[in-house]
Amino acid sequence: MENDEKPSITQKFLGVNPVSLMNELPVKKNPTYMRKGFMYWTGALISVAFVYQIITGLVLLLYYNPAHPYTSTQLMLTTVPYAQLIDATHLYGAFAMIVLVYIHLFRNYFAGAYKRPRQLQWITGVILLALTIGVCFFGYSMPGDVLGADAEGVGSGFAFATPVIGPSIQIILFGNGSNTASLFSRLLGWHIILAALVGLLFGLHFFMAEYHNIMPSRKESKDRAPAIVKEDDTMKAWYPYNFVFTIQLALFAFGFILLIPSVIALLPNVPALFSPLPGPSRFSPLAGNPVLYPDYPPWFLLFVYKAVDFFKGTVSIGPFTLNGGLFASGVFGGLPLLYLLALPFIDRSDDLHPLKRPIITGIGIYLIIYLTILSVWGAMTPGVPVPLADALFVLGVPFVIVILGMLAIGHLYRKGKLDITYDKIMGSLAVFIIFLMIGIFATAVNFSAFLSLDSVGSLMDTLAAGAATSFAAVGVARTASVSYAKTAPPKRKPVTMSKDSATILVTILLVISVAIMSLVINLNPISGQMIFGVGLGVDLIIAGFVLRLYRLVVYNE
Repeated sequence: MENDEKPSITQKFLGVNPVSLMNELPVKKNPTYMRKGFMYWTGALISVAFVYQIITGLVLLLYYNPAHPYTSTQLMLTTVPYAQLIDATHLYGAFAMIVLVYIHLFRNYFAGAYKRPRQLQWITGVILLALTIGVCFFGYSMPGDVLGADAEGVGSGFAFATPVIGPSIQIILFGNGSNTASLFSRLLGWHIILAALVGLLFGLHFFMAEYHNIMPSRKESKDRAPAIVKEDDTMKAWYPYNFVFTIQLALFAFGFILLIPSVIALLPNVPALFSPLPGPSRFSPLAGNPVLYPDYPPWFLLFVYKAVDFFKGTVSIGPFTLNGGLFASGVFGGLPLLYLLALPFIDRSDDLHPLKRPIITGIGIYLIIYLTILSVWGAMTPGVPVPLADALFVLGVPFVIVILGMLAIGHLYRKGKLDITYDKIMGSLAVFIIFLMIGIFATAVNFSAFLSLDSVGSLMDTLAAGAATSFAAVGVARTASVSYAKTAPPKRKPVTMSKDSATILVTILLVISVAIMSLVINLNPISGQMIFGVGLGVDLIIAGFVLRLYRLVVYNE
């Protein structure tokens, strides 16, 4: 009988049953389909990356001296075991957070997750995006290298250019300029403050996400808000199903956060913008080499940085004269953020299907194109002035194409003329993705040629490539959204595996894992730490696959 079962070791010493304790947590049951992919779990991946940032950030903080930022950083990297690996993965963990926040935001944008009852949840998510970029900006500037100096110089200039209160803001954010400690103490302080705000706001965001539960499938919601998952007996408990799946995701996430920067650090001639290691000191002769170290901000702010090139000098608005760079950052960085914040109040309908709200969907597609164009443009031609009329033309043409295209597609959808099969839509999605990648590359190359040659031919090539890119982007969003619509995917037999087969495969993976670790564990913790990072990253990914096999065999998922 159940009551006659012997208590576990944990229950003996702690007096509690860990399984019962897990099941009593205030978390809701979820449908099984949410564990079939990662798109329902982008928020969880952000959480994993944030936890990694906290752990590695606290380690780095032990050795950081704001009075001697570059010297203390270099001393740590060259003398402390595995410090270079921790520093590189801390940087790329921040990059991963930014990328995942964007993916999470746009996924929920197109799914209509900003509609009732999730309006406040959406707003906190947009604020978290801004805070994440802020905390990454201050952290990026802290090592005191040439890249950090470029970022800090741009930020300090914008702060000082703020009308009336600019000098005060500059002192609050960047110190009084009297010495190095004044500047880097502020950078460190704001990095920690913003990280704490991210943690607090994330707690509120997570609570609301748990309270409202996930966005249900379109079949359940019927593309109407409020989209609420109703718990039933077919749903499985959070523990162990979601718990084990979360651990699996965490292993994959930690593995790639370790693997990617470790591999990049071992490659020769990595562009400074993407190097996981600090560059030379801001006072080094190499810092003045525009070929090796262009005057770049962090890559995640390139879109604003390029917009500054549209407004060189000052801008007059009525009686006020504003710094052109500050005005550009407000228009090209601030307005999209304000739009996202106001979105729950702009789109108040209950329609969730992207094609029933074609203008909102078109704006979302355009925002992705907008970020891509400006970021690539900023990376290829940093600091090159661009006439405002040319900039508006380059950015305006895709906007018109996308909006008109979405209106036309939305009209066809309402007329019932888009009845397509699942195989066709998935084939179209693959084709559109290929064309989108080719189009982005072609647009960047042709536009770079136009800036260099300033010829009508290169301009026409740029416009043609931009139009094709916009069309492909619309196609990607269109096909991705309707793939979950009326036509269900063809039923396939679920993937299964016997326990014997799983045992053999797990044994092979564990042997590979042990072999990898035996090769890297004895490497010098200073000179061989990035190779160790590669091995540890691969081992964590293997552990994720082992847990995936466990779920497949034990839980049949």
